[in-house]
This record gives sequence, C-alpha cells and structure tokens, in this order.
Amino acid sequence: MMKKIFFVFVAVFGIMLNAQEASKHIPISKDLVGFWQQRYIIQTANGEKKLKSSGNYKVINPDGTYYTFMIVAPRNSDIQVPIILQYGTYELIDDTHFNEHIIDHNNPKFVNTNSQLRYKKMDDNMILQEYKNEKGVWIPEIWRRADFKIDPIKTENKSSTSF
Repeated sequence: MMKKIFFVFVAVFGIMLNAQEASKHIPISKDLVGFWQQRYIIQTANGEKKLKSSGNYKVINPDGTYYTFMIVAPRNSDIQVPIILQYGTYELIDDTHFNEHIIDHNNPKFVNTNSQLRYKKMDDNMILQEYKNEKGVWIPEIWRRADFKIDPIKTENKSSTSF
C-alpha cells in the first residue's frame, strides 16, 4: 500500500513540476524567457519614427541561462553567419529588474562580470531593457520577441515598424 501511495505522490509531483515549466517554453512564453531581437529607432525624412531590426539577438532560457549573438556577413562573403557575443546566467530580482552574470564575452574586459539590468514590458512581445554603462548612465535597448508563427505574405518587404 505504501508503494502505491509513494508512486501516486511522485506522479502527481512530477505532473505539477511539468505543468509549471510548460508555461516557460521559449516559443510560447509571455515573460522574460524568450528569443529576442534587438531593435532601434530611426527618424525618417518626414519626421516619422520607426523601429528597425538590428542583427543582434538574445535568448533567455527558462533554466537561468542566456546568450546573445549577432548575424554578420564575413568580409568578402555573401553568406551570413551567427557569432556568439556573450553568454552567462541571470537571476530575476522582481518584475522590473534582473542580474546577469557574464561568463564569457567577446570583449575580455566583460568576462566574469555582473550587470544589473532593469526592464519594462511594453507589451507581451516588446521590452525596454536598460543597463548601466561604465559611467553609471542607464542605456536603453528595445527588444522584440521573435515571431513563432509568421505569414510570409504579410511580412514580405516589411523591414520596419512604426513606433
């Protein structure tokens, strides 16, 4: 009888853990966990502000790890390749702050350093993230969640979004 009770306990506990983690799967996440593309604001000739996509990406995993990378075309090449810029771990502090521990970075001065970041959800798919530079000034970055499902007809030749 005790074996059956133990088995039921383990099964229920496992299901509960699985249910909690399911909401954090990257493609369907609505929190900080996700696959993000950095954006920047440009001003058109007529004064309209638009968001443009950069080649920088950030993946924030549910296991407390993250990495950033960019997609570039090497010199004299038409082929684009990803280059990992940094990777590390993160810890959520509250709904507006998290800390990153940079394990490795393509700039050696940032290897094994910590960075406090603050963020604000603009909506489920856009965040404003800020980090402090070496002078203590908060530097804003706009990140858009990468699309999971996309209609290629609707997005064809659409390189920017109004801001």
